[in-house]
Amino acid sequence: MTNETLVSYLQRLTDGNLLRPQWLTGLSHQLHFGATLAHLTGLSERHLASALPELRSTATVEKWPHLIGQVSACAGTRPACTHCAAARTGDRTTLVTVFACHQQLICHTHRRWIGSPDLKCTPTAQFSLHNCPDIVTANLQHQRLIKQWGRGPVRASFVAAVRCLSLWARWPVVMRAPDISTRWARLGVTQQAQPLGPAEVAAWYPNAVAVTQIILSHRRHVITAELTQPRIVASALAQLHEAIAGLSPGGAADPFRQAIFAELLEPGCEAEGQPPLAPDDFRPHRPHSGNLSLARPNPH
Repeated sequence: MTNETLVSYLQRLTDGNLLRPQWLTGLSHQLHFGATLAHLTGLSERHLASALPELRSTATVEKWPHLIGQVSACAGTRPACTHCAAARTGDRTTLVTVFACHQQLICHTHRRWIGSPDLKCTPTAQFSLHNCPDIVTANLQHQRLIKQWGRGPVRASFVAAVRCLSLWARWPVVMRAPDISTRWARLGVTQQAQPLGPAEVAAWYPNAVAVTQIILSHRRHVITAELTQPRIVASALAQLHEAIAGLSPGGAADPFRQAIFAELLEPGCEAEGQPPLAPDDFRPHRPHSGNLSLARPNPH
């Protein structure tokens, strides 16, 4: 599957061909394993490198530029969409693990919430979003923000926004917000549920994307000094009030204000060609012979 971890793929390859356990894993520690795996599977090195991030090197990405921007092996991991995994493997019980970028929370093919490396969702907890199209729309907006502002700044600001929403999620004013309460009802979230479960997170995800955009734009105001600090705060709070009706957080420890004015560290590279641990553009910031048979990993 696309962006599958090597451990996951080799386990499927082992099980599908009744190989000795750990044989392929042992081979994977040798030099030029990509060429060895290509020989064993009958797949090209290019195909394998496109599907399996751990087979890539800097030279690989330079050789095949189409890999630039693809999920890297530095990204976190999560379970693949169970519907996609079943379609690819022909087995509904097969669990596949993939690398994923922070915004890859939704399977757009099946319109399901699958979570991310940070916002965890187990395979059995994945759920349909057919009744919540606004969550899918928010994910498309999340992707547009990355194109507009760059992956590093958006990821840092989204992490900050999630920190805010995680704190505010059970505040009465947030639970009463019309859009959030509607999503709670459609996704079956109740106050008796464990806080910050996957469905609850999905319910405020569109708001987190909106808060991300507010943080990004107001950090820009800080950099350009177009507005004084009081005016930046007033503008940010006004937009926050629109994003989450009635919400007006305050206090010296307010994570929303901190996200705008404090230093934000980019959590690391999650896509090929993204500089590792580089500051973003904002300041202040730091950001065996014969072929083995198995459905091929899909690089597309």
